[in-house]
Amino acid sequence: MVRKFKPKNIIEIGTWIGSTTYFLARGLFDNDNKDSKLYTYDLNNKCLINDESLLNYIVLNSNNYAHNLMKNLNVHIDMVFLDANLDKITCLELLKHCNKDTIFITHDFVPFVDKGCT
Repeated sequence: MVRKFKPKNIIEIGTWIGSTTYFLARGLFDNDNKDSKLYTYDLNNKCLINDESLLNYIVLNSNNYAHNLMKNLNVHIDMVFLDANLDKITCLELLKHCNKDTIFITHDFVPFVDKGCT
């Protein structure tokens, strides 16, 4: 989808180990847009890729902190890859950086509570 739609800026919320992050970043790289950036938010620091020229990796709990960081984000978001649970405040803040052409992709996120973890 990144190669097809050629977004300039992508936000990924819910990175985990970064396998999707890798493919999002690879698509941006293959599109050869030097101004492209991938912003990825998660609560652990186990991301497989570490390319600061392409990736802004931010370790946080998306429900508690992402909306505060997005307030200071000064870019238009062309694509959102969502693989995490978001609260209403974060959703509203995220939408401020989007327009009618922003592409939203959702994945199979299941809150840890639903997986038997506390």
